[in-house]
Amino acid sequence: MRMIVLAGSLLVASSAVAQTDPVPPVQPPAPLEAAAASEKVICRSTVETGSLVKRHKVCLTKRQWVVADRENSNAARHMIESNASGARPN
Repeated sequence: MRMIVLAGSLLVASSAVAQTDPVPPVQPPAPLEAAAASEKVICRSTVETGSLVKRHKVCLTKRQWVVADRENSNAARHMIESNASGARPN
């Protein structure tokens, strides 16, 4: 008797679960084009100083490349300006 009641309750529970509508997957919001472009990863190959063939692959986002290029330009400008003031040609 207990087996019949148990089997009946499982049958009712399984049919109740089967009748519920599955929840559709939630679509993530579409990223903005400008934000997606700045988050795109760009890889560059750089030559190691002192070697003709050894290279390093560096991958950064577009925003990180802009910052790195700006910092490198500032460092080069500072080096030129600081050396130009004290340099005397022979």
